[in-house]
Amino acid sequence: MTVSRLIISMAILALAGSLALAGEPVLVLYNERPPYLITGPDGRVRGLTADPAEAALTAANIPHKWVLTPARRQLAMLEQNPGRVCLVGWFRNPEREKIGRFTAPLYKDRPVAALARTHDRRFRQGMSVREALGDPTLLLLMKDSYSYGKELDALIAASAVRIEKTAAENVAMARMIRAGRAGYMFIAPEEAEELLRGEEFRDGGLTLVTFGDAPEGEERHLLCSGQVSAEEIRRIDEALLRRQAPRPRN
Repeated sequence: MTVSRLIISMAILALAGSLALAGEPVLVLYNERPPYLITGPDGRVRGLTADPAEAALTAANIPHKWVLTPARRQLAMLEQNPGRVCLVGWFRNPEREKIGRFTAPLYKDRPVAALARTHDRRFRQGMSVREALGDPTLLLLMKDSYSYGKELDALIAASAVRIEKTAAENVAMARMIRAGRAGYMFIAPEEAEELLRGEEFRDGGLTLVTFGDAPEGEERHLLCSGQVSAEEIRRIDEALLRRQAPRPRN
């Protein structure tokens, strides 16, 4: 076989492989996170980030399957790049840009708030984020390997706040706050309000603290592995942007 034929054969094999891979469904990895991601009685996933993700993947004609997966395992799978996966509702930061492809935004959060015990006098509505971070008597509870957005991540890193990290999800973290094992946790108001409406936390033991200088809410995206092609990301982006475009008035 000549060199030119060998090159052509290799190119054909590579193209065939990429086409075969493109035909595989994308595994859409998610963890239960009301009101962003909620598995309904019918098995369908709905919510503030689930709905636009499902609509965009369908409109982009990309076969996909929703798979319930703990958040830490999602990142590990993305780093290993074992196949066609997308993570739902993740903030964009430089570290994650190194291991995956981000789509256009699915949803933009309201400004961040904090969850604290109702009668904790160290908190008041409208206080500053720096004031909370600067209180040496307070212990901040944070999710391990989690981003709270570029600006808040930077404020936390620059402060001397005491931190307790956990792999627990929001419900377990809220229990820890209520039990006095930590002073507070940063949380999106959307999540906190959903949590406080639940039967377990209706007793009024926890309160949502809003900040006067809270950073603007972050955008949440699909974060996909390198095996989801740039062309597929483009189609997803187009579908998301069409969904977000203002509709003309009659």
